[in-house]
Amino acid sequence: MSTSFPDFFRTPNRSRDRYTARLFALFSDEAMRYWCDAKLGPYDYLGRPVLKAPSLERPIPLDFALKERATGKLFAAVQRALVEFDDYRYLTLRDAGQLLHLPDKNFQQFLKFAERPADYRVELQGRYIATEGAVLVWASVTPDGKASAKGLYRFADVLSLEEILAQLRAKMPPQWKNRLGELKSWNTQLLDFLSG
Repeated sequence: MSTSFPDFFRTPNRSRDRYTARLFALFSDEAMRYWCDAKLGPYDYLGRPVLKAPSLERPIPLDFALKERATGKLFAAVQRALVEFDDYRYLTLRDAGQLLHLPDKNFQQFLKFAERPADYRVELQGRYIATEGAVLVWASVTPDGKASAKGLYRFADVLSLEEILAQLRAKMPPQWKNRLGELKSWNTQLLDFLSG
């Protein structure tokens, strides 16, 4: 991308930033699936798993079950693309300490799973899957942020949505191009309807 992810979403126009952040949130998790399907990264997307444990009142939905193509290892993953939340505090992952302060109980359980995966059970479509650990997908990630998160929480991997989108934009797989065209068309239809 010619404009960085943080620069695109954080401008002097806060109304515009809120709008683009909310619009992006509607489909941001799709990017990971298209990236996997296009074989642009090391993982295959298997579906949306849930996290279970005796200490949990109910299962926690996660975003992705991933299979590493080179090894066949399975991972449970969560994506957080909190673009303008809390004055952009969570847009770029710079340090693992940011994760501890995220006010999201389900995410905090995911962090515990990342540290101690043996204490949890991951299920996909009602069946247990033997995961090797956790993968975090964050909006934008610095090298220090990645190293810090992997070190403190034992993530198997920390992926940057910014980098995933840059790879999709560079290769532009036909399915992703079609999806973007569809989303653009729907947005245009809505605004045309509202403007008469």
